[in-house]
Amino acid sequence: MSDKITYEQLLSKLVDEYGWSEEAANKFIFDSVKDENIKRKANEALNKQNKAEETIPVSETIVEKNITKSEPEKQKPIIEDVVSKPNRPRVKITLDNMPKKKKKFKLIQKVAAVVMTISLVSLALMSPGIVEKLGEYQANENLNNEVASLVVTDDAYSVGNINNLSDVQKFNDVDFETLKQINPDTVGWLEWEGTNIDYPVVQGEDNDYYLHHAIDGKENSAGTLFMDKDNSASFTDDVTVIFGHNMRNDSMFGSLSNLQDQKFYEEHPTMYYHTEDAVYEIDLFSAVNQDFKDLTYGNYNDSSEFVTDMNEVKQNSTFQSDVQVDENSQVVVLSTCLDSGSNGTDNRFLVYGSVNKVLDKTMINNMTAGRQR
Repeated sequence: MSDKITYEQLLSKLVDEYGWSEEAANKFIFDSVKDENIKRKANEALNKQNKAEETIPVSETIVEKNITKSEPEKQKPIIEDVVSKPNRPRVKITLDNMPKKKKKFKLIQKVAAVVMTISLVSLALMSPGIVEKLGEYQANENLNNEVASLVVTDDAYSVGNINNLSDVQKFNDVDFETLKQINPDTVGWLEWEGTNIDYPVVQGEDNDYYLHHAIDGKENSAGTLFMDKDNSASFTDDVTVIFGHNMRNDSMFGSLSNLQDQKFYEEHPTMYYHTEDAVYEIDLFSAVNQDFKDLTYGNYNDSSEFVTDMNEVKQNSTFQSDVQVDENSQVVVLSTCLDSGSNGTDNRFLVYGSVNKVLDKTMINNMTAGRQR
């Protein structure tokens, strides 16, 4: 009897035992396994899934659109009254024994266990170095979860219109004092509900170091989300760029590729970015495959050129959005790997979002301090 694992066994391990989606599992198998028969079956499964998505019954599509249109437009919160604010004790940082905050962990694919199972069955099936890499990726996710448990408190701020306190929007709190003791290069925190994106954002002296270093400064090929070295850390430029790897296990910016699906966008249209002083809502309006050399970022000299560029990327987007960008808008671009063309192109998958401040923590801190006097 052959000791080689079959396609069906490998797919079952990834999906049934370790919680991977079939699409993610088949992509991983196709990219990482050397056996041509297994690769062929994974490719056939991916093609079958793509065809199924293209043939959704018209009636289902109409129902989905009607539901979307009938929902009332969500009104942005008016910051007029602070219902609650976290009280945080001053503590000395120790990653080993710090008390954990009330943090809901995101679902993590158990890659380390998968690696162990696959390697015991048949290391010969795997591409060179893939086992070591997957263990490294999982170590990075574990570290980021540990950091999140130390610094993030869910639903810490409750904000709404004083004339209608039942209409309250809740925001998480990020303890930047603790976070900067873990890594002084930290400038923000990015979260996208319903995905694995819930990470610190750093800014280095160059755009290379954090491609292969984790938040604790140790070498790790999964890296850390980082802001372009030339952007303002205060998040005030016309266009701010944040980089992250396109990971196969959907960590870092691996989940951005889901924005090629309209329904996924409609279910996840908004991200949030935290700084020490504020919380910003990021309303996504475009995702494009683009040569990074064609991207202008920082501050535009000509506001009309800015609007023209944003309208162009919106027209070429993989999804349709009602978000409008004008000369007063600020935009964040999330950049992840696509491929490096042999013709000198530097193609990236770029996701664009319009930035709006929804919570001024400086104002809240001043109000709270005044009440305590």
